[in-house]
Amino acid sequence: MREVLFSLQGHPARFLVSVLTISLSLLLLGAFLCLTLNLKLALQELRAKVEVEAFLRDGVTPSQMEELVQRVKGIEGVKEVIPVTKEEALLDLQAEFGKEFTADLGTNPLPPSLRIKLRKGWRTKGAVQSVATRVGSLKGVEDVEYGGKWLERLDRFVFHLLLLDIILGVVIGLSTFMSVSNVVGRSFLDRYREVEVMELVGATRKFIRRPFLYEGFFQGLLGGGMGAGFLYLLFLLLSPRLPSGAMLPPQVLGFQLGLGLVFGGLGGRFSFGW
Repeated sequence: MREVLFSLQGHPARFLVSVLTISLSLLLLGAFLCLTLNLKLALQELRAKVEVEAFLRDGVTPSQMEELVQRVKGIEGVKEVIPVTKEEALLDLQAEFGKEFTADLGTNPLPPSLRIKLRKGWRTKGAVQSVATRVGSLKGVEDVEYGGKWLERLDRFVFHLLLLDIILGVVIGLSTFMSVSNVVGRSFLDRYREVEVMELVGATRKFIRRPFLYEGFFQGLLGGGMGAGFLYLLFLLLSPRLPSGAMLPPQVLGFQLGLGLVFGGLGGRFSFGW
């Protein structure tokens, strides 16, 4: 480690520029990862509220509605079925929009319905669509709604964001590797005569490479630590303006440190030809 610090003292500006570049790159990656994980958590909460609503034909008797309830309960993936009569549907509408909204309706135009809650694992687009299709095939069911379009859009958005995270991770990892490799390679050239002397006195290449490898690890770790620190401070500054429930997962900070360490070490290892 003493040799590493001695090498860094020779060109501190070069070292600091490399570390700052790594830290800002990892800050960007960490911010995108944090956004992705928070969106995934929000999507899971939305999935928990996903319901299938089956609208029944007018004139369905209470006994027919109860029979439909039992048949829907028998469908795989269904957790709970709540029957809603025409009168209850009207009361729900008045509670949400006020009685004035329904004052001029005259007769109640709302159909009876079944609100169907799904089991965990059955709240994806495909599973919800499967349940809705089976419910819609039952006699007495007029129409089925389940909000499949917005669920599909959310899934697609999170998938694209995750894909962007992967691309950013690869690009930032390579940029970290190149930055460290460049700085450590120059350190190697600065000490080339010293390296030749060490070879002449019998030092192995493994021994000679060691301080340069440590220098790469040190750069990557310091850059990753600074990136994680910047992200933490940024989160603290923005947290009053963020939605309630927004969080900074510790895995993101750990990933920043790990990525900086790994690619810093690789940059140090492959910074010169042997």
